[in-house]
Amino acid sequence: MKPFVPSQRSSDGSPSQQEFSINVSTILVGLIVFFANAALLVLQLVGGRLLAPYIGSSLETWTAVIGMVLAGISVGNWLGGRLADRAASGTTLRLLLWLGAAALLSTLGIVRALGDGELVRAIALFPRIALLTFLVCFPSAFVLSLTTPVAIKLLLPDVRNTGRIVGMVYALGTLGSLIGNFVTGFALMAIFGITAIILGTAASLFVLSLFVPKVAANTVATKVRDNRPLVVSRGDALPLNLACMIVFVASFCSMGLELCASRLLAPSVGVSIYSWTGIIGVVLAGVVIGNSLGGWVADRWTHRRTLSLSLFSCGLLTLMILVLFALVGQHHQSIDGWIGRTFGTVQASFDATTNTTQLVDSGYTLQAKIVIYAAAFFLLPMIAFGTISPQVTRLAVTDWDHAGQVAGRVYAWSCAGAIAGTFATGWFLIGEFGVLRLFASAGAVMSIMAIPVGRLWTKPLEFVGTTCVAVVAMVVLAVGAERFLRFSKGSLYEKETNYYLIRVQALDADDTHRHMVLDQLVHSSAKGMWQEENGNRAWKADVSYLGYGHEQIQAEFARVAADHHPRPNVLVIGGGGYTLPRWVERFIPQATMDVVEIDPGVTEAVYNVFGMTRQTRIKSFNVDGRQFIQETATPGHYHLVIQDAVNDLSVPWHIMTKEYNDAVKRTMAIDGVYLLTIIDEFGSGRLLPAAVRTMKETFPHVCLLSDEARWEGKSKSAPYVIAGTPTPVDPATLQATLKRLGHGDMRTKKMPDAILKQYLATGKPTVLTDDFAPVDNLMAATFRRR
Repeated sequence: MKPFVPSQRSSDGSPSQQEFSINVSTILVGLIVFFANAALLVLQLVGGRLLAPYIGSSLETWTAVIGMVLAGISVGNWLGGRLADRAASGTTLRLLLWLGAAALLSTLGIVRALGDGELVRAIALFPRIALLTFLVCFPSAFVLSLTTPVAIKLLLPDVRNTGRIVGMVYALGTLGSLIGNFVTGFALMAIFGITAIILGTAASLFVLSLFVPKVAANTVATKVRDNRPLVVSRGDALPLNLACMIVFVASFCSMGLELCASRLLAPSVGVSIYSWTGIIGVVLAGVVIGNSLGGWVADRWTHRRTLSLSLFSCGLLTLMILVLFALVGQHHQSIDGWIGRTFGTVQASFDATTNTTQLVDSGYTLQAKIVIYAAAFFLLPMIAFGTISPQVTRLAVTDWDHAGQVAGRVYAWSCAGAIAGTFATGWFLIGEFGVLRLFASAGAVMSIMAIPVGRLWTKPLEFVGTTCVAVVAMVVLAVGAERFLRFSKGSLYEKETNYYLIRVQALDADDTHRHMVLDQLVHSSAKGMWQEENGNRAWKADVSYLGYGHEQIQAEFARVAADHHPRPNVLVIGGGGYTLPRWVERFIPQATMDVVEIDPGVTEAVYNVFGMTRQTRIKSFNVDGRQFIQETATPGHYHLVIQDAVNDLSVPWHIMTKEYNDAVKRTMAIDGVYLLTIIDEFGSGRLLPAAVRTMKETFPHVCLLSDEARWEGKSKSAPYVIAGTPTPVDPATLQATLKRLGHGDMRTKKMPDAILKQYLATGKPTVLTDDFAPVDNLMAATFRRR
């Protein structure tokens, strides 16, 4: 392999050569950085799953997991810089890998000690989230991140190469995170349980430690003979405090962009494992390219003016997201059509019901659409943001002896900015201001910061250009970009929350029929009319209208529960448009009606524009469904539990496992019924049979219901209801009860037991547990065919 020989200039301006041989030791040190950061992403993905039974799987939970991992990285890099300047060696790296493996294994011990969660249940939810995410995520992230500054010090021959080495190490770390994200999300979690993944990751770190070279600083790369300590001009050198401030603000904005990306694209591509993976992949790819480019730029043009131009580029490209969004909003149908024609393929499919062969869309258009949209909006901005840290580090490092400490401290503050950006954006900013205003804010901040960093008041043309961009951003903020940039126009109501873009749309000119759309999914349908009430004109819903067949099934079981109990207790998990709860309140007035809806914005939208009065007997709980079942619901209380929590198409994994079903059963009366709604394809879908098998692990009798006998026709994506009951469901008895109560033909159709048995006998016998619940992977075929 050819040695890497960067071009340098001595203090008198003449070119000089610096040897930096890429040998076996260099490669091994780079692999350590790569795998340590890959392990960090494994920890981040499985950490939330490990803790979901104790703190739920809400936005607050995921924000805390990401935040604690970043906190560990921040502190680890800070202290790792000091460690690097004192003891940068192969022995140190080997010890860190051993400690990292031990910290990963400790997470399994913590979860085992928690048991069923009774130990921490007395702690309020938010403090509990902070405590448990700290215990599970922080130690491993802290230890593994110590490797980065140690690796930088080992690879750094002298201060002149700081930019390139830092850029290369950051790029390797980000690439490791990218690969760890894809492999874990797409492969490992679909094949292995969480315990096996953690054990395998810890074992891999231990095996890697056996190949760590016995090297020390100045031996991996040869130090230049003419190593003058100061290679940055006095006017361009960045004070360390200023350097830390710059990377803090840049990381805050870039992390905000990453979190906003999913919310910006959700109305167009939905929310699924594909959307998250595509967005994260594009963002990390941009950072990898930016880190590499930034390191090269930092060593070639070591000037604050260059850094200022990069900051300005971040602001300008962030604002261009809004311009591109407006253009796509006008032409997105044409763009979608082009994507379908270019990347969509068709396959021959034999239809047994008609004995014919038809051409069917293979469905790969969705993945292409996600990647194209994500790359178009966010690749260039993230490349620009990725160039900042290497340049700042290069301008802040003035001598080799303290390079590790400076690099570690800069990276630590970069992570601290990412932490602040994560919590602020996820917990407050999106819900308060919306993503479009946040893009404008980030563009303004980065553009304004370029002015003092580069002292642009001495460069009139650059100063005017930067100021103009900042002014445009502030004008967009003042006007309110969301008023004219949304994909959809004409919504009666539009509200952006931490969970959804909520839209309520009128379907006819008389406004008698409305839809509630959560991101891409038409979640609820209601009919109503305008009425005068106390001198005010308001839209009132017709509570007798149930827009979907699976709601008709739920209503029929509610009538049977009311026939068996004078005051039935009903629980609905996943409120949406509250159509069924309002139906129960009106037609079974003796029933108590509890609704768990994780997003308070959805509940508020139902009050405001979906026709529900605030003078209702329905009790709403805006919490995670699992937390309500485990910590709030009274044991043995409910006669009917209905779970209709659908996120786009998929059901949140942690409210589908055997452990969760066991908890639901404990909240039910001895003759209670549990109805679970699943959207999948009968026959080709993999989630539906897995959910049925899992239900059978808890309830003595399980059947599959639908408002049509879809098992007799061509497979298509549709809602199905899985019923867990203490006694077998007899359609004849159900029909007789409904007729006795004065109701006509029932909508509920039960799959014959023989067909269900045959259905479950095919395919992999997957049972969903807290340790193994690849719900999104099981829905992959359905997502591809959207």
